[in-house]
Amino acid sequence: MSEEKKSMDVSEESRQAGYEKEDANPVKIIGFAILTVVLMAAMVLGVVEVFIMTKEQQYHESVLRPESAPLRELRAQEEQILNSYKLLDSSKQIYQIPVSRAMELMADEAFKSRIGQSADRSGGARK
Repeated sequence: MSEEKKSMDVSEESRQAGYEKEDANPVKIIGFAILTVVLMAAMVLGVVEVFIMTKEQQYHESVLRPESAPLRELRAQEEQILNSYKLLDSSKQIYQIPVSRAMELMADEAFKSRIGQSADRSGGARK
């Protein structure tokens, strides 16, 4: 009988307040809603990231990876031209040398001319 009185007391109190006090906990509801929104946002971002990675992988496999035979031949021909010695004009003594060797020669020439210029400057100051 005391339980009946308690339930009647609670319901009378709830009636006066205008809502059921024991059933609704606003802090828990808001916390659950925030947690749900955060989890949903994380899931959406994860799915978007997986989609982007898959799309890039498919693009790489279908477009960037395949190399045609004419392209390989062209690259081999260009590589051979850039890295070979050849006599272009014997009367004028014009030769083709590899690009890497030409860069070394130009760098050495520039270095020697700078050293010569700095020696001229310092030698003139000592006189």
